[in-house]
Amino acid sequence: MIKRDKLLGCFLLCVGLSLTAEAGIFDKLQNDLKNLNIGQSQERQQQPKNKSDKSDRKAFSKVVYSGYSAKFLPVKQLIYDGKLQKAVEFYATGGKSDLPTVRGSFKDQIDQAEAKANTEAIDLTDEGLGFLISLEHGTLLLDSGKSQDAIVKFEEAQRILDVREEEGTVTEQAKAGFMGVFGTIVGNEELGRYDGEGFEKVLMLNFHSLGYLLNGDRRAFNVAKKAIDWQQIEERKFQEQLVEIEKKLSQEKKDENASEDGADSATEMLGNELKRFEDRANAVASAYVNPFGWYVNAMILEFESYQYSGLWSNARIAYQKAHDLNPDSAVIKSALTETKKRSSPNKNKRIFHMLIADGFAPEKKILYNEIPTNFGPVALKLPLYEPVHNPVDRIEVRDRKGKKLAVFSTIADVEAIALRHQKDSEPFNNFRAIVGFIRGIAQAKLMSQAGVFGMMLNKKLEEQQTPDTRSWMSLPSRIQGVRLHLSKKIKTLQIVSFDKDGKVLGKKTFKLNGRKQEFVYARSINGELLVQRPEKLWLQGG
Repeated sequence: MIKRDKLLGCFLLCVGLSLTAEAGIFDKLQNDLKNLNIGQSQERQQQPKNKSDKSDRKAFSKVVYSGYSAKFLPVKQLIYDGKLQKAVEFYATGGKSDLPTVRGSFKDQIDQAEAKANTEAIDLTDEGLGFLISLEHGTLLLDSGKSQDAIVKFEEAQRILDVREEEGTVTEQAKAGFMGVFGTIVGNEELGRYDGEGFEKVLMLNFHSLGYLLNGDRRAFNVAKKAIDWQQIEERKFQEQLVEIEKKLSQEKKDENASEDGADSATEMLGNELKRFEDRANAVASAYVNPFGWYVNAMILEFESYQYSGLWSNARIAYQKAHDLNPDSAVIKSALTETKKRSSPNKNKRIFHMLIADGFAPEKKILYNEIPTNFGPVALKLPLYEPVHNPVDRIEVRDRKGKKLAVFSTIADVEAIALRHQKDSEPFNNFRAIVGFIRGIAQAKLMSQAGVFGMMLNKKLEEQQTPDTRSWMSLPSRIQGVRLHLSKKIKTLQIVSFDKDGKVLGKKTFKLNGRKQEFVYARSINGELLVQRPEKLWLQGG
């Protein structure tokens, strides 16, 4: 093992001196020092394992928005305020439109130590954010009823990944590699480009297929099939990465620097946080059990079986594949049961499929740990997904008079998928914790030699450090569906959302197109309901 603490120490000193060259920075550091309450937080306090001469100090942790997740909050504030078009406008204008100040729980959870950085808007010109920006913009366009524009954005996101995959040039690798190493050294992982998590790439194709469905375009089938294949590829990649990180983790644990109780304390704190989400994470077997691709394929084949009865059995096979991935979904189970019982579709009734995206996926925040050491407190920050509160408990489909026809059931549990990914990625974060602690110790050792000025500079350097909090924040927490046979007499339906106490949160009435095959898509945001359907499908008479 190389003497990283010395190398990092020299590098951090150079970074620190460059920071102090800013006008008035020394005065600001002095003011910051007066306001320091290191080790005084009462949030999630935990005694270090090895007390020795640190028995009068405590390790503590807190979870807060920071980096990208904090910068996206003004956009989410617009969405929560019912101003979805304004959120779309922000992306359409390249970030030139105004954003609101975040309020309530958003504001309360922003790390005040990084308030300056968190007040800055997302830089939509950042090439490293290109993939993520296309995803966010695409989702907002889809939810606001602009399916054709959404298709363009999802194609753009896929093209960015394809270029990165196919290019593989020395220049591209060097650029990504340098920024990745630089970000790791200074503790700012958001300096590198964002390629997305494996499950996000699958969902990108899922939403791309939704765009085609809302455009009445059969290419939805091909994109959904690609999502099925891509999911298997991403799962293999993740397993390969897991093997590699386990090797690195084993090697790091042999380093005497990593054996100090601070690193153990950090990984233990992370483990305790993950326990809070254990039940939700265990709701899926892995992050790669998303059945949405198979469900869309089954739905399309079922639609087409009304013209070509031979496709009915193909629909049954696709429903079976979806059921294998999510056997608890009532809508998938019902569809599979019927396609098994019948040899062909019931052409005397219309088939009605409706999908609804509800809530928001978990947000990636930071778990801030402050660990006492013989060289002073060491700050360690790790990425952590946390679920987003959703007041909606259930959503129903009713007829025009209010009679309940069906309750939506979950097809793709995005929240559980994200939390399962986090659980399975624990070795990656343990590796981050150990490497981050080594960096922190090297920094603290160096700065402790500089007296009061070193303490102030150390604090300033810690404020510049952040793990990668980038994630697809406009994703829903779940995609639900209903499947019904409707009488030709029914021309209007309504959807109603309820909280856990049965209180109505939102209600939306919409008209059907009167065709044999009906497809409708909706978005549920804190009870507010947005509904859209294709003007025309590719089917005969559609």
